[in-house]
Amino acid sequence: MPSATLAIGSAGYNLLEALEDGDGTAKEDIKVSRSGSSYSIRSKNGEDIENLAIGSQNLPSTIIDASSNVSIFTGLLDFEASLGKGGDTLSIFGNVEGGRFELDSHEHRNDQLNATLNGRDLLSIRGDLTRGRDSRTEVNRIYSGGNEDTVRITGKVEDAFIFLGSGNDSLSIGGNSFNLDVKGDAGKGDAGNDYIEFRGDAGKLSGGGVRVQGGEGSDTVIFRNVFQGSSAEKNPSFGDYDYDDNTVISDPGTSAVDLGEGNDSLVLGKGATNVDVNTGSGKDTVSLNGSFENVQFHLDGANWNYSDDLRAGDRIAASNGAIFANSTFSSNSNAGDSLIFGSNTTFDGTKVYLSNNEFFDQQGAGRDSLVFGSNSYFLDSTISTGYGSDTIVFGSSSTFGNLAINLGNNDGDGDQIRFAAGTNFENVSIYGAGSGDTLFIGSTAYYYDDLQDNFYSNGGQLWKPA
Repeated sequence: MPSATLAIGSAGYNLLEALEDGDGTAKEDIKVSRSGSSYSIRSKNGEDIENLAIGSQNLPSTIIDASSNVSIFTGLLDFEASLGKGGDTLSIFGNVEGGRFELDSHEHRNDQLNATLNGRDLLSIRGDLTRGRDSRTEVNRIYSGGNEDTVRITGKVEDAFIFLGSGNDSLSIGGNSFNLDVKGDAGKGDAGNDYIEFRGDAGKLSGGGVRVQGGEGSDTVIFRNVFQGSSAEKNPSFGDYDYDDNTVISDPGTSAVDLGEGNDSLVLGKGATNVDVNTGSGKDTVSLNGSFENVQFHLDGANWNYSDDLRAGDRIAASNGAIFANSTFSSNSNAGDSLIFGSNTTFDGTKVYLSNNEFFDQQGAGRDSLVFGSNSYFLDSTISTGYGSDTIVFGSSSTFGNLAINLGNNDGDGDQIRFAAGTNFENVSIYGAGSGDTLFIGSTAYYYDDLQDNFYSNGGQLWKPA
C-alpha cells in the first residue's frame, strides 16, 4: 500500500497541511498547496515521487466527493488515484511509471455507473505511462467510470488496461503504444459514443499488441500511424480486467479491433500488419490508407457471435495506391456491404469473400458491391461473391496476374461483373456462374448459359476469355 495518501476535497485540506509539514504520514519531500478547490503537488527535492496515492481505494473514507482540480508537477512512481463522485481534473506534468486511476468512486464501479453519481472527469498525463515496479501497478489501469470522461496522454503508453465506462468518453494517446487493451463497457448499458485516437504507432511486430474493443454506442477509433501485431487470428483474444483479484487478462501478441454494436467509424491512417478488424454490428465505416499485410477484415461480425438482426451493411473505402498483401475481406451481412478501392490499388495474395465462405457460421445474402479504381493490379488473388446479387467493377487499365472470381454456383442470384473495354483476360478465371449472372466488357453484356457453361452476348457470341 502506498505510504503517502492524500484526501482531496473541501474536507481534506487539514490533512494536506499535515502532510506538507511531514508528520510521518507522508514523506517530507512532498510540497502541497491549495487555492480554492485546486491543489498543487510538487517534489521538494526535484525527484520523482514514489508510492503516492490520492483518495486511495485502500482508504474508502478518503475518497474524493467534491469536484477538485489536482495538478502534480513531477514524475510519479507506483501512483494511485481514486477521484470520487464529482467532476474532477487530474493533471500530471511528468512521466508515470506504474499507475492505477479510478476517475469515479470505486464504490460504484460494478453497477450501471449512474451518471448522477459520477461527474465529467479529465485525466491528463503530459508524459509517458509505463510499467510500474509494485505488483499493484505493474500493469497500468485506467477506469473512466460513468458520465463523459476524457483521458489524454501525450507520451507513450506501455503495459496498460484502459476501461471506458458509460457515457461519451474520449481517449487520446500521443506517443507509441504497445501491450495495451482498451475496452468499452459492452453489455453493461454503455450506449455512449466513445472517441479513441492513437497518434503514434500502435503495437509491435514481436509481442506487445494493441487491442480495442468497442461498446454498444457509435464509436470512433482512429489510428493515425502504423497499427501492427505479432500474429493475426480469426478469433483474437481481447484483454479483460478482473476486479476481484485486480489482474489483467490479455494476449500480448494480438493486435485487433472489435467495434462492437452501433454505427461505428474506424480509420487506419498508415496501414497495418498482422491485425484483425471486426466491424461488429451496425452500419460501420472503415477508411484505409497505406499498406496492409496479413490483415483480416471481418465485416458485420463474421463468426464473432453477433446476431443476424444486429448486422447492417458496412462501407470500406481505401485511398488511392493502397496495397493489400496476404489479407482477407469477409462480408456477412444480409443488408449488403460496399468495398471501394481507389485507383492504383494492389492485391497480392488477397481474398475477398462477399458471404458464403470459410469464416461464416451463417451465410449472408446481401447485395454487396466491390469496386476497384483504374490502374489496379491483382496477383494470386481471389474474389468470391457467394449468396445475393453482388456487383464487381474493375476500373480501366487494370492488370491481372492470376485472379480467380468465384460466382458461388447460385442460380438466380444475378451477379454482375464489369470490366473495361480492351481488358486482357489471359490471367483471369471466372467460375461458379449460374443463370442470371451477367458479364460486362465495356458496354457489351454477356449472359451465362448453363448448357454451354459460358457467357454469351445477345447476338449469340460466346465470351472468349483468352
